[in-house]
Amino acid sequence: MSHSIDQEKTDVAHLRGEGLTLQQIANRLGKSIYWVNSRLDVNYEPKRIRRVTGDDQEVQESPRPDDENLADEVVEIQRLRASGLTYEQIANRLKRSVYWVHTRLRKEYRPQGTRAEKLFQETRVVPFLREAGHTDIRQYVRVEGDGYSQEADVVSVHDGTATVTEVKLQITHHQLQTAIGQLILHRLAFTDKQPIVHLQIALPEEVMRRKLPTTLVELLAEKECITIVLIPMKT
Repeated sequence: MSHSIDQEKTDVAHLRGEGLTLQQIANRLGKSIYWVNSRLDVNYEPKRIRRVTGDDQEVQESPRPDDENLADEVVEIQRLRASGLTYEQIANRLKRSVYWVHTRLRKEYRPQGTRAEKLFQETRVVPFLREAGHTDIRQYVRVEGDGYSQEADVVSVHDGTATVTEVKLQITHHQLQTAIGQLILHRLAFTDKQPIVHLQIALPEEVMRRKLPTTLVELLAEKECITIVLIPMKT
């Protein structure tokens, strides 16, 4: 076990002995309650210090990513990190996860499929929605409401109903879970603004059909009111 963790455990135990609550300790140290508890409870004790929770203010110098949105995120987070903020403080300020911050600061963890997915969205999904009669099409919109806030790939209006479209290039088990979870939270966030909202997942038509069994598609539509939309290839 590293000496750093031993010191952290000693510091947290000392503050706890002074009568501070877990939240007060977390606030004082700029950490999460989970982090504090992991230094108090042996069942949650880390085996090593994760790099993302280090106190160094080193900012990696690396070429600007080709994806403009990703590049802007990297520049902003590098600026915040250089100003002295911790990973958790940056995550809290931007309403993102610590892991998300980490992937923008460390080149080796940055998302590789972002550009391809956004290209698919902008060149195939948006034109498809427009041709299908969608209006007021907006991309990368932050949906907020009922205590939830997150970015939607596409928000549009179809037949007078607000529509949220999550765009995926593939339909792996993880991506499907992510898309469904995002859409359910979008529905909750829309509750105050518009009680009726249509949810859908846009996928390339060429996606492997065996990963989209009919039973699953019907179940999503019936139980969760989420539609799978296969976007045809451009001719």
